[in-house]
This record gives sequence, structure tokens and C-alpha cells, in this order.
Amino acid sequence: MTDGILLAGLAAKAKSPKDYEVVGDFFTKDPYSCIVAENDSKWRDFVNHTLMELIDNGKYFEMYDKWFGEKGVVPYPMSAQVRNFMLMQSMPE
Repeated sequence: MTDGILLAGLAAKAKSPKDYEVVGDFFTKDPYSCIVAENDSKWRDFVNHTLMELIDNGKYFEMYDKWFGEKGVVPYPMSAQVRNFMLMQSMPE
């Protein structure tokens, strides 16, 4: 058991990718985070606001689909549940 996208990536690199399938539902709804240098609140705020902007304007979902959509490098389409969760990560202006 691990993160679904990681499992999809491992399956895609396997000798026989079609022998594997990522199954099951979420166990938790844990947000992702980026690691930034300690004591650099300007950079942290820039990263956080950029991610929120990408979510708000839809670019985040376009990039996700490019890499993980049906025709992506590692196909792992985003469910409506995950999309809604991502939208909730953003704060209103």
C-alpha cells in the first residue's frame, strides 16, 4: 500500500505493465507539500501562492492531465474526488 500515483509509476516501468492495476479507494486525505529552505518565508509564500493560483486558474489540472491523464506519461487520471480536494487546498483571494 502506498500513494496511487507512485504505484502507477512503478507499474508503468514494470516488464509487464498490464499485469498490474492500482485498486482501492483513499485511506486518508493527506495534502502534499513542497520542501523549502528553513527561514525563507518569502520563498515559501511564493511557492504556496503560485500553487494556489495554478489550481484556481486551472493550469494545475492541465499539467496533471498532460503527465497523468489517459495519454500521459504515467496514466493515472484524477478522480472528481481528488479534483475537489485539490480545489479545497486553495484559499480565496
